[in-house]
Amino acid sequence: MIVYILGTFITIFIATLAVSNTSEKRTKNMLMFLSTLPLTFISGLRYGVGQDYFYTYVPAFNSILNSGTFANYEFGFLYLNKFIQFFTTDYIYLFLICAVFFSYFTFKTIYKYSKDPVLSIFLLICTQYYFIYLNGMRQMIAVSIFLYSFRYIKEKKIVKYLLLNLIGFSFHSSAIIAIPFYFFANIKLSPKKSILILISTIGVSGLLRQSLINIILGTKYAIYISSVYDNGSKGYIVMTIELVVLLLGLFFYPKNDKTKDKEYIKEYNIYSNAKLLSVILACLNGFLPLITRVKWYFGFSTIIFIPLILDNIKEKKLKNGIKVGIIFFYAIYIFYTVGLQNANKVLPYVNIFER
Repeated sequence: MIVYILGTFITIFIATLAVSNTSEKRTKNMLMFLSTLPLTFISGLRYGVGQDYFYTYVPAFNSILNSGTFANYEFGFLYLNKFIQFFTTDYIYLFLICAVFFSYFTFKTIYKYSKDPVLSIFLLICTQYYFIYLNGMRQMIAVSIFLYSFRYIKEKKIVKYLLLNLIGFSFHSSAIIAIPFYFFANIKLSPKKSILILISTIGVSGLLRQSLINIILGTKYAIYISSVYDNGSKGYIVMTIELVVLLLGLFFYPKNDKTKDKEYIKEYNIYSNAKLLSVILACLNGFLPLITRVKWYFGFSTIIFIPLILDNIKEKKLKNGIKVGIIFFYAIYIFYTVGLQNANKVLPYVNIFER
């Protein structure tokens, strides 16, 4: 755990220097780049860290090396493996290049769109999404691309949005979720409407389960129905956290008046709608196998949404109090899930020089 803690502290320290530097643009950009390196190298130079490391990625890499294909991979990730194998037969480079991809889209989003980049980096670690990446590597690359594409929802540039998410789709087919979200994201939902949608969806969750199962049965994910993943586990901790963040966001929802920029309200609405879907999916956990993996697409936006919420709180003491509370509870959460429960099998950390 010490490797992750140290990497996080170094990243946050450099990020703090980058954010506080407002004079020299070149220095600022250099510091932002340097801040991405610790976490990138930790994820890229790992060995056997993450449940899917030897369970999926290494066997698939070797299968592609020997036969030229792997049935469960989308075309983008398949050809990434082939491209790497054109230069080397060492699978280590796959993990290093993927770490660069994930860091690029994640940190680019944080530095360009977060109201508090340092807090966003903290949340990247303590919401557990960094550790989820260490396990579900190719899907989390698609998720990071999806989050970055929010900019094109706000700008209403659907072609760029779809083309960017096509890249994500080429890594993991679940990124198809991006298409309906584009139309849902810009729907103006008041806090009352959001709560009503949440309650109504939970109320018909039984019917919704059967409808979604019928859809899943026609896909390659049908094998998960009635499997060990279809175990009814609810995940109440995650559900509670997601709900609290949504309620916090709805409580401090910006009023549509002259004191607020229309673009700000539009951005807030997009992230609020994403969080609403994240909560709905968290509540459906246990009804459908692997629904958590769909939730990642919308839950990942938490790293931007929480700073956006805090930015809308004008009373300084209240804002700082909530911020301290968020930091404290997320720190406890990551200590429990990763430190004690070893979620995503990321402990102990081993690097490639120890293999």
